[in-house]
Amino acid sequence: RSSDLSGSLTYRSEGEARPTLTGDVESTLLQFRDLGTLIGADEPGEREAGEARPPAGRVLPTVPFDVEHWKAMDADVHFTGKRVVRDRELPISDVDTRVRMQNAVLTLDPLTFGMAGGTVKSSIRIDANASPPAGKASLEAGGLELKRLFEKVDGLSDSLGRVGGDVKLAGRGKSLAGILGSSDGALRLLMTDGRVSETLMEEAGLNIANVAISKMKGDQQIEIDCAAAAFTVKDGVAKSDLFVFDTENALIDIDGAIDLGEERVDLTLHPHTKGLRVFSLRSPLHVDGSFEHLD
Repeated sequence: RSSDLSGSLTYRSEGEARPTLTGDVESTLLQFRDLGTLIGADEPGEREAGEARPPAGRVLPTVPFDVEHWKAMDADVHFTGKRVVRDRELPISDVDTRVRMQNAVLTLDPLTFGMAGGTVKSSIRIDANASPPAGKASLEAGGLELKRLFEKVDGLSDSLGRVGGDVKLAGRGKSLAGILGSSDGALRLLMTDGRVSETLMEEAGLNIANVAISKMKGDQQIEIDCAAAAFTVKDGVAKSDLFVFDTENALIDIDGAIDLGEERVDLTLHPHTKGLRVFSLRSPLHVDGSFEHLD
């Protein structure tokens, strides 16, 4: 399952202030770890013996950028990839990007790819002349299928609906995790015309008696009228400005924050039932924990 690469590259060094690499490269299957030396991302289990590992429970890439290599050469390479694998359950497809390195400034612009049945258009810029490096990223996603995003989550794996949104972040750090952990910006998400497990919504709304009833009659799919979220990000902490989940029988308001630096989630769900319920606690539900383990 190794990566395959083909194409043509030209390396020029004579008469240049720095060597320059140009060309076109394509791949049918690319393992994400093979990009690690460039963007600072690796796969657990693929490190050399004795090599430093990220702290336990961390999921964002912590490998430092190799800025000395960035300063040693310029590049302008067009890359296309049919399938890029990091997470086996959520591979990236149809990657198309122009990778440029100019005077220690790395850009991937444009960077487009397919994921979860949808399309992501983005732009990334990292300036290694700053100390620590300064990074900016913008992303627009559309048509991502809910069930493919959460294939392993009970109640969501059979759900219908598509998700879209946009993200704009800027920060400074020696790795991707460092940049995100210090970033400022905003993110927005929107889903319409979806369906979700009735049992899942009853559990989220803490309607204990109705959970038992829905389990006895068999889980049903209920309509999602709208799901929307807007976060403002400051110093790596995304605080909820708007976060609602509205279905035909429940409305859930969500507030709290997501700490990108500490990789922790601290959200409170406030359920409001619609119509008649056998019994409802209507109590807030607290979601807390690391990106890797939520409670």
